[in-house]
Amino acid sequence: AGRIGDTIVQESAAHQGAEPPEVVIVGFGPAGQIAARDLVDRSIRVTVLELNQAGVQKAKQLGFHAEVGDATQTEVLEHARVAESQVVVITIPHHKSALAVLSHIRSHAPQVHTIVRARYAVFQDDFVIAGADKISGDEQQVGENLAVHLKQWLGSGGKSQPSSRED
Repeated sequence: AGRIGDTIVQESAAHQGAEPPEVVIVGFGPAGQIAARDLVDRSIRVTVLELNQAGVQKAKQLGFHAEVGDATQTEVLEHARVAESQVVVITIPHHKSALAVLSHIRSHAPQVHTIVRARYAVFQDDFVIAGADKISGDEQQVGENLAVHLKQWLGSGGKSQPSSRED
């Protein structure tokens, strides 16, 4: 199976006897981890697909089933039983890769609800055309967050406040 590797096949074979995932998260960087927060400690079956071993380890620490794999490859989606899931959350920032994943899901599992991250607003229409059910735009969220901070600054009479980092 070429690009999926022995590790994926072995983990997936063991996972095949289990119930299919209810939720599949593609990409487990900061956006995927934030998206998954409400799934921790619930009796919801979650599978994470991630290219980075550190992301896979983090997902496993949170109690999720996780596999190293390239979700743009149909075989990886099949092994993860995406077609049997109820929802797929695509969090990868690369526009063309996210579209490829969405296209594979729409071709093989049109009934699955899809939530897609659009890093740039200019690409949101591409995801709509490709069949995304919900789209979350990074630029919109960042702009709203910046507006909140600006409003707070204005409310303080334009006085500087101590610096803080918000994710």
